[in-house]
Amino acid sequence: MSTISGGAAVPDGPGSATGGAAAMTRARPLWWIAGILPFLTAFLVTARVRLNGDVDYALGTMETAGRGGVGVGEVFAARPYAYRLFMDVLDRGRRLISDAPGSTLTDDVIIRCETVAFVVLVGVVLYAGLRRRLPGAPAGVISLVVTGSLAIAPPWHFLEPDWVGVLFAVLGVGTCLLPRNVWLGAVAGGIPLLITVAMKTATFPWALIALIAIGVLSRRRAIYTAIAWLLLVVAWLIVTRYVQHWEWRWLQDQAKLVHTSPIHNGIRLEDLKLLLQAAANVVIVSPILVAYPVAAAVLVQRRTGRARWVTLAVLVVVAGLCLASGYGQGEFFMYHFAGMPVVGAAVWAVAVARPSAARLPLVVAPVLGAIASAVLMAQPLAWRRDHLWWAIGIELLIAAAATGWALIAMRRRVPSTDRPWWVPAIGVAAAAALVTPLLPRSTYSFDLFDDSVVVGPNIASIRAADRQYDALRARIGADTRVTYFTYGAYNRALGNPTTCRYPSPQWLQRSVRLSSVRNYPSYIDNLRCLTSDGGAKYLVWEPSWFSLKGAAPQIREYAAKFDCSKSGRVPAPRALVVCPRKPLP
Repeated sequence: MSTISGGAAVPDGPGSATGGAAAMTRARPLWWIAGILPFLTAFLVTARVRLNGDVDYALGTMETAGRGGVGVGEVFAARPYAYRLFMDVLDRGRRLISDAPGSTLTDDVIIRCETVAFVVLVGVVLYAGLRRRLPGAPAGVISLVVTGSLAIAPPWHFLEPDWVGVLFAVLGVGTCLLPRNVWLGAVAGGIPLLITVAMKTATFPWALIALIAIGVLSRRRAIYTAIAWLLLVVAWLIVTRYVQHWEWRWLQDQAKLVHTSPIHNGIRLEDLKLLLQAAANVVIVSPILVAYPVAAAVLVQRRTGRARWVTLAVLVVVAGLCLASGYGQGEFFMYHFAGMPVVGAAVWAVAVARPSAARLPLVVAPVLGAIASAVLMAQPLAWRRDHLWWAIGIELLIAAAATGWALIAMRRRVPSTDRPWWVPAIGVAAAAALVTPLLPRSTYSFDLFDDSVVVGPNIASIRAADRQYDALRARIGADTRVTYFTYGAYNRALGNPTTCRYPSPQWLQRSVRLSSVRNYPSYIDNLRCLTSDGGAKYLVWEPSWFSLKGAAPQIREYAAKFDCSKSGRVPAPRALVVCPRKPLP
């Protein structure tokens, strides 16, 4: 029996889960539409937000290599094949509508809309699966909130491999629960969970959380799905190792690059401090997490005896797995914790879906957290870097107060009412907490990496930059082959084709700072690809990203084939140096 449907839980007010479902269901469709409207409004806010630089990088490398004849299965984009394939599908859809380079704002909106359409489809599948096990109202609330948490993701989460992994983990929950046949459900759930891991091996914990979610509703299905998933993962590893051997090589070399990871160094005090700092940043950036302890307390309080301890243990394990993905990667970027807002939203939705005396504090907590986050994130950079613990203290105080309020209401048997207007109230609370990191004055993080990147785009400057790249394409020819010594986002901005499978030469660039990289097989392959490409007419170079002073002699010899003197350069945007190939002697 699930936590939501009641089980052995002690009622905490008039009404049951079934009664609540009936009350909410009677309100359809008007109140349910009203519950969806806050999420639609929040999505309109996201429409003006640019895709983040990492997504630009992936799209830029695949687009420019693709125009040079390199397939998505062969191009290096510092991302696994499953992710490249997913992004390629989105990009192909975008090209059906807009295939002209130089319209980055339009392209971003198209890709975002495509992605959100898929998110909505995942939400429908999740609802259909949950409906097999839960009354209609709880299934609807949970599906709506989880779908919203994916569609209205923070900008540094959206379309990162970690976020896509979470998306497929949610899909796995829905597809597992949907079929009546248990083994069919196990395979149907195991495939999306395999994709979760294939997106990035560090997304493994999100698949485990999905299995826990399935187990809460059906232990038998969770066990069968885990078996099917593990078999699929083993098969995928074998295929990657022996068929896509270059993927295996890239995976190994990428892991070596992150020398700060606990995988290499074990547990260190400085890493634990960074984990604590990152967790505080995630809570401030995504205030839906302020409601997690409130929801956890409510769910535990509803249970009795042994079930109460089991519920508490599950919630603690889930919280630990949320942190494990980011901790294992050892870099503590915000997107490494992309599943935390989704998991937090899901747990909150489970608690708030059932009519309860604790509903009001459950709804108030994320709203107050959102207000606090909006104010804190809008503060000057210097202030934020000096006041992290003061800021997280405010969020924790809100969480503690709401938790106390909820527990007191439940213990005093404060009468609870279940009215249809709770649906839009839940929608407003969730949307307010989810949209906070997308407000114009918000930043990618509070005081960690990219804490100076402001979400609100300067439309005029973006269009001015597009015009500069349009002018550069006109000078060198839009179809002219080039060699890129740039971060992949600049590849996307320019769009000229390249024939090297390393369109953004990460291994060559990293070798300047880390001499050990020159022993990696990926570096050797990158160098071979560079030196064997004799058809590029221009070198497009980003000096701030790729310093040639410390580069290997072969790289400098290749660059010397192009005229990078001030008199020889082609006029280009300020960040780039565009060098024409020198005539043959």
